[in-house]
Amino acid sequence: MNQAELSHGNPAGVTPLGHEVYQIDTRMAGYRQITAGYLIRADRPCLVETGTAPSAPVVRDALASLGVGPGDLATVVVTHIHLDSAREVYGSALEVFFGELKPTPAERIRAVEERGSVDLGGGRSLDSHYSPGHAKHHVGLIDSASGDLYVGDAAGVFIQETRDLRPASPPPDFDLPVALDSLRLFAALAPTRLLFSHFGPVDDVAPTLERSAEELNVWVEETRHARAAALDLEHTVAMVRERTRHRYASLAPGADPEISTKAERISSTRANVEGIVHWLDKTEPNPH
Repeated sequence: MNQAELSHGNPAGVTPLGHEVYQIDTRMAGYRQITAGYLIRADRPCLVETGTAPSAPVVRDALASLGVGPGDLATVVVTHIHLDSAREVYGSALEVFFGELKPTPAERIRAVEERGSVDLGGGRSLDSHYSPGHAKHHVGLIDSASGDLYVGDAAGVFIQETRDLRPASPPPDFDLPVALDSLRLFAALAPTRLLFSHFGPVDDVAPTLERSAEELNVWVEETRHARAAALDLEHTVAMVRERTRHRYASLAPGADPEISTKAERISSTRANVEGIVHWLDKTEPNPH
């Protein structure tokens, strides 16, 4: 049975991944297998990624099913957050997906800087590595005991049902050379597994990171072509969508339309192209 089947069959949306790590389907806007959080049930329990505000009761119930109450968590860690771009991507639907945003008291927040470490107890740690390119403040996190690397969105979006890997290049922070450097950093860390925020674990680390870099390069090149042809944004999006769709089983003729819709929802062609165009406008003179 694969991870998708395990998660789907568990009413709590919890999938054990070994090493006391548990994937939690945080059910963004009620959808399955879009956003994942991960509980590391170490001596000092840690939740990596939280989901959106409406995910709170889902995450609470999942933690409870694992014997962890809100007061038992020693740390809550996120790889990144960038609601400046979320508003551009989701528009008026932002509240549906993210809910009401409430600030966290400043005294409860600790920045990990370029390198940092979260104590999981018993000699186990979660070590952060600055990995911008998707977002300026993005960090990857590697577990000293399991070798798992929490990649956030820096390695793209993984569609579990079809094994597709799509880019994540929304505005305003996308930067191709920086993003590729972060992927090289991830490879150098030699993790045993990649844990995607969208969505789930991947064991074939090296090929996946290579594919992530390839996707970014292909999308940037196709966007360059459209820009050189002086196409407006709508036509650029349409052109890039058409020229890349053959790369993804989720968009192939006969594919499950629900999965196709989900793939576009979590890796929007429009948002990806907008991010690339924003970066090209800053770094390459407009050819027209």
